[in-house]
Amino acid sequence: EEINNIQEAEQKNPFTELNKAHQAFKTAMELCNVPYSSKDRERFIDEIRNELRQRGILERELQRAEKRYRSLAENFPNGAVIMLDKRRQCLLVEGTQAERIPLHVTDESRTLAEPLASAAEPAISQAFEGKHCSFETMLSGEPYLLHAVPLTAERQFIDAVMLVCQNITDFKTRQHLEKEQEMTELKYRFVTIASHELRTPLAGMMLASGILRRYWETTSDEEKWEALQDIMAGLDRMSNLLDNILVVGKSDSGKLPFEPQEIDLIHFCRDLVREHEKSLGQTHTTIAEYNTDSLAFLGDPKLLRLIFGNLLSNAYKYSPEATTVHFFLHRAPQNVTITVQDAGIGIPAEDIPHLFDSFHRGKNVGEIQGTGLGLAIVERAVKMHGGTIAVESTVNVGTTFRVVLPLSLSNT
Repeated sequence: EEINNIQEAEQKNPFTELNKAHQAFKTAMELCNVPYSSKDRERFIDEIRNELRQRGILERELQRAEKRYRSLAENFPNGAVIMLDKRRQCLLVEGTQAERIPLHVTDESRTLAEPLASAAEPAISQAFEGKHCSFETMLSGEPYLLHAVPLTAERQFIDAVMLVCQNITDFKTRQHLEKEQEMTELKYRFVTIASHELRTPLAGMMLASGILRRYWETTSDEEKWEALQDIMAGLDRMSNLLDNILVVGKSDSGKLPFEPQEIDLIHFCRDLVREHEKSLGQTHTTIAEYNTDSLAFLGDPKLLRLIFGNLLSNAYKYSPEATTVHFFLHRAPQNVTITVQDAGIGIPAEDIPHLFDSFHRGKNVGEIQGTGLGLAIVERAVKMHGGTIAVESTVNVGTTFRVVLPLSLSNT
């Protein structure tokens, strides 16, 4: 109290009032039985002056900081800054678009008005609990992204919340244009790949049917059967392409059925590997290893066939003849890991981020047939089982896919 008196005294009269304050301080020291000499007084005066000087510097710094902060808030680009206390009263509403903030104004206070008040309340409440929150809402017919940020005082006590409002109309417009461009590119890739994939079997089917039509009487039964097999193979290829397009379309629209049933996953995988080994893998060596003899698993057999079938088909298709394809199944307490490894052409690093995009194919596939739908289907089917898929690849060395499926669904 006496120190404050000295500060006030210096402001009024640096001589008379300061001396009175010093005398009062001396009396207080004597009452406390504390010696008070001229040296003590000089030292005390120096300490007080130093403290006052530091306070003045601090106050000036605070004033400059407040000025900079208010200037920043007033000129906040393409949005507004709002500061709210615990009573939800607006301590500050500034920014180039502050006039768009709906407010309820009285003589005593300013508060957020509807529809912003209701939209922002959950985020504000969480911010007062120390959490940073973001949400989107519409203001004056335009989209805004809002960030609720807790403001702490002494001892980390949250005494206010800042709402940073950013108009994202331009961003949404660019996002929409990019989406349209992406869809246009996707449609172009679809038309290009689909037409190529359909044209090849159609040409073979037309050739075979033409031979049968023209030379039926003179063609041997063996040649007729070969022509019919060509037609059937073309139909199967076209059917598979259309089925894959349908699967991707249903998955993207959330309509792909998921019908899990309990199966023995070891028996299922062994049959699938044998099936591919006898067809696509005739010119390769296949090594299949399992760390358990049986495994009760709850999954959708159709989707599991798409997952493992596509990975095995790719391993054979993109590997030179006489190379080895590995299929490993490893059961752990909480999950099962299926690994498919080949010694093929590999995947360029720039293609890996887009590997699971529909109709995307690696730059090094050359004339190898494919639609770019297989891995897109694999990823969707894995996610529907609550699993994950990862890939490691080196060009001209080989590729390894690892699928991890949880056993929690099977254990419930």
